[in-house]
Amino acid sequence: MVFAIGTGFGVAAAAPGSIPGDPLYGLKRVLETAALTLPATRMEAYLAQSQQRLFELGLVVGMARLEPEQLQTLLADMTDANDAVLRMVAQLPAAQRPAYLTALIEVTARQKSTLAVWAALVPVNVSGSFYQAQRTVNLQNLRANLWRDEALQQVIAPAPY
Repeated sequence: MVFAIGTGFGVAAAAPGSIPGDPLYGLKRVLETAALTLPATRMEAYLAQSQQRLFELGLVVGMARLEPEQLQTLLADMTDANDAVLRMVAQLPAAQRPAYLTALIEVTARQKSTLAVWAALVPVNVSGSFYQAQRTVNLQNLRANLWRDEALQQVIAPAPY
């Protein structure tokens, strides 16, 4: 029994380092999904997942492990995580929005520049997915910038006399 528990912890500890195609990648995704059930850290978890998907895309592209389904899933999961942050930010009071939007702006700016470089490296059969992801990330970045500016104006606007 102790061996089974120890092995379980060892597998769980090894899973975060896995990439698409690795045996433990499914477990990694399950552990990430579990982190989303905690409301206090949900936005941070989505931001972390979005960054992780970009990192994994880099590994997959760099290692030439360009399986179309994996790439499409990683791209979709990355942009879906960004959308989740935007949806949650919209529910916050204006004073709390700028910090999360600034974090999302930084994440999406990194995604924009990285996807632009990688677009030339991917095969034609996934270039459409890459283009769509680039377009979505650009829009997410623009939306986050606009919302942050609006929130900051609401926060610093002088009260009427």
